[in-house]
Amino acid sequence: SRILCKTTSHGPALPLAHMVCLSCGKPSHCALPGFPVKAELTDFNCRYPMYVIPVVEFLKLDQLLPHEELRRRRILRKWTPDLHGKVICVSHQWLSYNSPDPTGEHLRTLNRVLSRLMDGSIQKVELYWLQKLLFRSNRDVCTIDWKN
Repeated sequence: SRILCKTTSHGPALPLAHMVCLSCGKPSHCALPGFPVKAELTDFNCRYPMYVIPVVEFLKLDQLLPHEELRRRRILRKWTPDLHGKVICVSHQWLSYNSPDPTGEHLRTLNRVLSRLMDGSIQKVELYWLQKLLFRSNRDVCTIDWKN
């Protein structure tokens, strides 16, 4: 199953972490299998743990919760090397000053997309243009990649 990234309570979910994990700077932590990684990006020491949430747990949420609350409920997991290639990183813009998603709009949308990826109704996902440039790859992520 796939995993969603969550950093510490001091930052949002990691953007573009298929390229570089912003928590520790190592692309191998979040890279999809089969994608080349530039060697010079791997020379960082991990200073902070990266926390992830299993998709099945994320789909159960009825609202976005703070990092501390997710840890208290034992929903978050520390990233471990066996999760290599099994991380989806999500970033979103806050929809109000005091709450990231006051009406649950982003949560419902992400849940719908994740469910469609898992049931195969989304056939493929094209790489973000910056990933294509950095990795010199036009490889799409297909249904079979999401199911593995």
